[in-house]
Amino acid sequence: MNGFGFRLICCAAAGVLDQLFADPRMMHPICLIGRLIGWAQRWTRQLFPKTKGGERAAGVYLVVFVLLVVAAVVCTVTVGAYRIHPACGVAVESVLLFYALAEKSLEQESRAVYRALNAEGLERGRQAVSMIVGRDTESLSEEGVIKATVETVAENTSDGVIAPLFFALLGGAPLAYFYKAVNTMDSMVGYRNEEYQYYGTAAARLDDAVNFIPARLSAICMLLALALAKPFGDLRRKRQSRDREDGRAFGFFGRAQGIAAKARQKNRYGISGEWRKQRMRDIFRIYRKYCRSHASPNSAQIESVMAGALGVELAGPACYFGVLYPKPVIGEKTRALERADILRSISILRATAYLFWLFGVIMLGALWMFS
Repeated sequence: MNGFGFRLICCAAAGVLDQLFADPRMMHPICLIGRLIGWAQRWTRQLFPKTKGGERAAGVYLVVFVLLVVAAVVCTVTVGAYRIHPACGVAVESVLLFYALAEKSLEQESRAVYRALNAEGLERGRQAVSMIVGRDTESLSEEGVIKATVETVAENTSDGVIAPLFFALLGGAPLAYFYKAVNTMDSMVGYRNEEYQYYGTAAARLDDAVNFIPARLSAICMLLALALAKPFGDLRRKRQSRDREDGRAFGFFGRAQGIAAKARQKNRYGISGEWRKQRMRDIFRIYRKYCRSHASPNSAQIESVMAGALGVELAGPACYFGVLYPKPVIGEKTRALERADILRSISILRATAYLFWLFGVIMLGALWMFS
């Protein structure tokens, strides 16, 4: 078996493990990378003067040091495991890749916000959403909590699922952890505030670069997932019955209800099919219009698809560390956000992740067979 075969098994196993066990909280490699970044930040800032140039140089040193350490450790562990025995190498690399993926944990944490809002109200919902977003949540309205959750699901569809899997398909665990180290540095120091405005420049720019292709692949894959989905009749007009928590009665892969369901009963390929095509044209139009709305070259790519799919507005001004940052709105508001949108966004996340994972496994299988 060649390298493509081993990588195929590892990526497939990592996806299965992620669905079975989500994200273990003990001894997580990403937490260790975060601790390394925290220590390196204190060290590098002591080496350079507190000037604009000095801060930027310190940030470059941080990036180089962290990436070298992470690459050396992951390469040593994986190569050593394969030298012991190929089965040992596959097992170790599969576990490492499992830790790098976050689809199931993102789904669980987002669903926890929905449950908190339903069961305990707004205050508990704010606490739940604060666990998965970086913005200030103390003064968010219910719609703000829902919007923050949906935006996080959209953003992390790329950052937490598609991008790590993309780099894993290209280079296994070492390249996947290279990406995770870059992404973690950006989430810790890549802020445009007084403390990190210059120090975090290198990490933020590198994160933009490594996410350029995965962000666009994520948007394309999400569009394909929506195109393959059943007609979303529950978003076409106000629902006639309340959404159930498990999401089976609504969403993009549940039983379509309302007018679209009646249309399918009358003519399987008639009215509902035409409406579906028009809906996909609207989603693609919104994606094209808003995919470059953010200052970041990548952030709006997948948020614009999510906004178009749900028919709502996302993004807009948000508070970070007590400072209000103006951000452009993404999408066109055809209705108000509602709690069920959290579950709908999870359905889209799951479909996008499964589709990309399937494409990746098929690609590696073809390379393995013909190499």
